[in-house]
Amino acid sequence: MNEKGRNIIPMIGFILIVAVLMGGLACAKGFGETQLFGGKGENNKSKNKTLSFGGYTIDESGQVTTKGMDKISISAVSSEIKIETHRSDEVEAHFHGEISTVNKDALPYLEVLKEGKTAVVRIVHPNVVNISFSGQTWLDVKVPESWGDDLEVTTTSGAINAPRLEGDRIKAGSVSGKISVENINGENVELSSTSGSIEIGTLVAKDLFEKSTVSGSFEVDVLEAEEVKLGSTSGSTTVRNATVDKVSSTSISGSVKMDIQEGSAELSTTSGDISVSFDKSFKGFKANCVSGTVTLRIPEDSEFKVDVNTVSGDINCEDFSMKILSSKKNHLEAKAGDGDSKIEVHTTSGSVSIKKK
Repeated sequence: MNEKGRNIIPMIGFILIVAVLMGGLACAKGFGETQLFGGKGENNKSKNKTLSFGGYTIDESGQVTTKGMDKISISAVSSEIKIETHRSDEVEAHFHGEISTVNKDALPYLEVLKEGKTAVVRIVHPNVVNISFSGQTWLDVKVPESWGDDLEVTTTSGAINAPRLEGDRIKAGSVSGKISVENINGENVELSSTSGSIEIGTLVAKDLFEKSTVSGSFEVDVLEAEEVKLGSTSGSTTVRNATVDKVSSTSISGSVKMDIQEGSAELSTTSGDISVSFDKSFKGFKANCVSGTVTLRIPEDSEFKVDVNTVSGDINCEDFSMKILSSKKNHLEAKAGDGDSKIEVHTTSGSVSIKKK
């Protein structure tokens, strides 16, 4: 080949490389600007997933009216949910964050729509096989401040945060994540957590409040309800100021501490201490404890009957002047005053103390 032919080959190769690079950049730009479908909700108003360096930026929003609805349902997976109220009859949602994945079809998306008489906000994860992704996303939701019907909030691998939740029946649950709410006000309230703590400022349930945790602590500063049912597999329970008619608590492993204005309490724990204080008066107190101490504090003018049994542990009721009905090393039956209220305690291994408030 002559000299001229040899010189043109490198030039052709250079032109081909430039063409490939320009085409790739054009494809990447078009791919990054593509707006993917955001769900079936006709009220979705903005759906945007933009390809950025290292992953995708998600920024989607939608709204749906609550007129004619009797329930608001909010759900997410791997996203933190934040709920606020506003002066509108619409539910507004904003889904945003950053996600890294090799397949855009695996990206989660926002749905905001009506299902029957339910206003629905949810994050949908497409069923894409053998595709993994990482990142952090948030779901911000605004609900009507005057909402008075059912409200349900659930999340998997994400926290729930709200300054206020209000409605008729309120249900909030997290499979793995913390639940933190400043104020809850409803007829019936149900909170649950599989792995994660629950922290509440003020909770008012005019009828029933139920709480269940598998692994995680529960704390509430002010609690008002006609009936309270608390369940825990592993984790402490702390109620700082309760006005209730009846409270019951079961725990396998974890301490229980309650400060109650008045009413009655029935508690049991397999492994953990029980400490209850009645500030004004009490109707009845019953405690069963396998391994742990039981401490009850009541007003000094309380009149009650007491029946305490312990297999291995001391019994201390010296703060009160009582008429002894039956007394043994690990058993005590006695009466203070007219004995209007009843105290019944059974422990296997642990002391029992009844003290003046």
